Amino acid sequence: ILAMLSASVLAYPSPDGYVSDSAGILDEDTIKTIRDTSDALFTSRGARIAVCTVNSTDSESVRDYAAGVFKDWNVGN
Repeated sequence: ILAMLSASVLAYPSPDGYVSDSAGILDEDTIKTIRDTSDALFTSRGARIAVCTVNSTDSESVRDYAAGVFKDWNVGN
């Protein structure tokens, strides 16, 4: 049973700073804008923006996939 459970766990993309573009859809200017905006937000408000793109969430809903990424990346703590 344990082997079946571990096989069904999705592998989330690794965080790459505050932008993880696994789908390869963001150009360098967009990535820089997101990072700069995140830095400015952190300086002014103490909060960050994290962006993650993927090609597919497999059979998982976007909501559940996002929650899994948040937990895996320790976002919000």
